[in-house]
Amino acid sequence: MGPMGPRGIPGPPGPPGFPGPIGPTGPTGPAGEAGTVGATGPTGPAGEAGAVGPTGPTGPAGDAGAVGPTGPTGPAGEAGAVGATGPTGPAGEAGAVGPTGPTGPAGEAGAVGPTGPTGPAGEAGAVGPTGPVGEAGAVGPTGPAGEAGAVGPTGPTGPAGEAGAVGATGPTGPAGEAGAVGATGPTGPAGEAGAVGPTGPTGPIGPAGASPEAAASVADATGADDIVARFNELLNSLREAGLLRLP
Repeated sequence: MGPMGPRGIPGPPGPPGFPGPIGPTGPTGPAGEAGTVGATGPTGPAGEAGAVGPTGPTGPAGDAGAVGPTGPTGPAGEAGAVGATGPTGPAGEAGAVGPTGPTGPAGEAGAVGPTGPTGPAGEAGAVGPTGPVGEAGAVGPTGPAGEAGAVGPTGPTGPAGEAGAVGATGPTGPAGEAGAVGATGPTGPAGEAGAVGPTGPTGPIGPAGASPEAAASVADATGADDIVARFNELLNSLREAGLLRLP
């Protein structure tokens, strides 16, 4: 049997088969860092105030603050009119004289009433009943208020009262303008590759190509020494016939 002839040029590849189904999606990579928060939009109008809750119990009263210094004494009011002098009773025994109190500012002298007739001096009898007090004179104008005393320390806060009922929520104000979008965070690492889908069906075989021009024959190799030379000649023959393109 003679040597095998050169192999013919393969026909052009058939059209690609239908793509196989897409494999399952790999796990999502970790989320990138959050972008910077955009500027806050303008605040909407405040809703109506809710109903005020009941007042909590009053806490214990704090210690009384130090009494401030007494303000200056106001000017004395005008003296009231002196009432009519009652009849003089018999003189009683003289009582012990008490210590003299500080003299207050003298008011203006009231009009002197008429003096009653002096009775004869008898033995000292029991002190007669005091005559009726005359009508009080008009109150003089109030003096200027003294400076406020130092405020005492604040007493401890009483326990908080129960929370009042929450008022109805006011209407929502108009939404503010959207803030600037923050910079996109870095992309997370790619997830693992999904499983490869099954190979699609093989497309139909294309029409046979035109028969190529036969390549020139090459002498048979006669030994191990000229195998490389005969192989190189075969490659050159195929390339010249247009059946082989080497890089």
